[in-house]
Amino acid sequence: MSMKKLFTKSRFKIALECPTKLYYYDLKDEANKPVYKNRMSEDAFLQTLADGGHMVGEMAKFVYHPSPQDPDITVRERRYDESVAETVRRLSIDIASGKTNSVIAEAAIRHGDFFIRIDILVADHINKTLTLVEVKAKSVKNEELQSGFKNKKGYESKWLPYLYDVAFQTLVTEQALETMMEGAMRDYRVIPKLMLVYKEVPCERDGLNEYFKVIRDPSNPREMEVRVKPGTTRAELGDLSFLHEVDMTHIVNELRTAPIPGDFMPSAASRDLGSFMNWACQVQQSGERYFSRPDKRCKSCQFRARTDKNEQSGIHECWAHAIGEGWLQGDASITGDREIPLSVDLWGGRSGPVSYADSVLQAGHAFLSDILEASIAPKKTNDPKDQKFTSHERRMLQIELERNPLEGFRIQKETLRDYIHAWDYPWHMIDFETSAPSIPFFEGMRPYQTVAFQFSHHRMDEDGTITHAHQFIKTDAKGNPNIIFVRELKKALMPDGKLVGTVFMYTGHERTVLQQIGAELCGRNDLPDYEELMQFIQLLAGVDTSRNKFEYSRRLRDLHDLVLKTYVSRHARGSNSLKYILPAILKDAPNTAAIYAKQGVYGKGLTMHSMNFEGPEGHQWLTTDSNGDPYKTLPPLFDLEGISAKEVDELLGGLFDVDGGKIDQGGLAMAAYNLTRYTDLGDADRKKIQQGLLRYCELDTLAMCMLVQGLKELAGV
Repeated sequence: MSMKKLFTKSRFKIALECPTKLYYYDLKDEANKPVYKNRMSEDAFLQTLADGGHMVGEMAKFVYHPSPQDPDITVRERRYDESVAETVRRLSIDIASGKTNSVIAEAAIRHGDFFIRIDILVADHINKTLTLVEVKAKSVKNEELQSGFKNKKGYESKWLPYLYDVAFQTLVTEQALETMMEGAMRDYRVIPKLMLVYKEVPCERDGLNEYFKVIRDPSNPREMEVRVKPGTTRAELGDLSFLHEVDMTHIVNELRTAPIPGDFMPSAASRDLGSFMNWACQVQQSGERYFSRPDKRCKSCQFRARTDKNEQSGIHECWAHAIGEGWLQGDASITGDREIPLSVDLWGGRSGPVSYADSVLQAGHAFLSDILEASIAPKKTNDPKDQKFTSHERRMLQIELERNPLEGFRIQKETLRDYIHAWDYPWHMIDFETSAPSIPFFEGMRPYQTVAFQFSHHRMDEDGTITHAHQFIKTDAKGNPNIIFVRELKKALMPDGKLVGTVFMYTGHERTVLQQIGAELCGRNDLPDYEELMQFIQLLAGVDTSRNKFEYSRRLRDLHDLVLKTYVSRHARGSNSLKYILPAILKDAPNTAAIYAKQGVYGKGLTMHSMNFEGPEGHQWLTTDSNGDPYKTLPPLFDLEGISAKEVDELLGGLFDVDGGKIDQGGLAMAAYNLTRYTDLGDADRKKIQQGLLRYCELDTLAMCMLVQGLKELAGV
């Protein structure tokens, strides 16, 4: 049995991101635990709940085999050499018995130090072809298929990792066939294919997800399997036409001879795909670290630890090396303090095609406080009469506040006052929780179509009263909740048939969801309240001028936009998501913070009424243990043995937009809802998850109340 760490698909992907990561990815301690913090560490169970990848993989087997469970077409062996031997054994038996084709899932192939597992291998023994099918739970649009995944500059960056993945497997397989089965397959032609989820094809049956259940491995909570309903056949699942197969032959032929983009490797290694594969494999096999020069990729580096001293931080070691080499200018001794922001922590929002991470690194700045304005100055200057922060001003203020940490924040008082005085009472804070499953739950539903399963609504009155007024949640498996969701939201905001006051969201998520549901409802004249629902959606989300296009409405205001224009805080660490803005405002506005540090204030029947927090003392949102972050006072939404709530947050936070206002909590809520669909839960577990979701969503709208209170305090309103 081979115990060697072979160069696999995952290591190839890591090397394409940055060859230095190969060292951080592989290094383990004596207990075989990772030495370096990895914020994107693989957790198959939670990853599957979030993106449905493993379920799409299981479903794809039915495209190539009418009954892939019986006989079982999957190679279950996980050890390298044994899985290769099992793959060869199955092919040999089929050829010897005169079968015209073989279908093998998780087929294993090895060539030297290269090792791959092919999602689905289809061997045609008559025409001597070997089709490699890489299955991805990634959505694709018609225009992307027609363009061949290209734009004017070449292959789109978001598609390149997937395209290279298929190309890597193709090259390894071609080389392995020379000696595989003693050369009996050297005349086979390799046909690479990529299977994606086609968003524009609706599902033709209800409850497709019921055939695929996620089961956790009790001995290893991070591992899982997708258990297919026994006896399931292709005929039961329908035509599965939303699983779209793309022939990758032309693309692979282009990629195998094209230079590898980026200058983070020796020129000889970047000459073509084969050269890169061999070089990266040698780097990985050596166990030595290859330092590449920092560039904009470092901003999203997953090998970054903040305060946990038990885990090493790869990016900080890269920074120290870069300073030593003279690539970056700064004090190398402070790389050991992980609380000091790096230059790539500069806010990069609303920058268009410009990468400010690239700008500051090319200028040689190691830390945020080192950045000079000349390195990030825009081509156009701001109108001095404009009393709102421009994107450039926000960046410069972030730098200034880091240099002068005692100052804490900056605010546009007059502009903020003007906004607040223009809002009509009562103020309604709304937050939606949604899922966009890769496998449609309902007949007629398209892959990745939005399912709105929950909302929370807080109301702030002119006298300062704050009330958790309404909530809605639907986690059972009966029908699409979108119509009921809109009806209940309309009841909450328009109990007397008229919208009174101003409605707020944080980022445009709520507006987008309402627009999507509006498009879904168009033409549903069978609904008795069709006109009323459409008018309500149009009132909040905009005017529907063509049944597909919505114009902006001022009845739904975005607090995220307000923050960008009027408030900058050092405590937000360059992020403007609510997850970071909330603890920031509570540090900058002490009077507001004092309210939520008290017991007996927030809870059912207390001064601030809650629908989900009971007890005579209510819920205390600011505690010593929470470090000023109300989200840390909530119990874990996932109570999974062996996996901490922090690890869950980091995993799911990495799957979603970091600066979009829906960071960890949005990802957690989606995964929790998907858990109710993809697993067999008892009534007690389902109720527990539902209660957790209600508390999380309630805090999202309360957080908006806290934010407005804090902004009022800072503006002196």
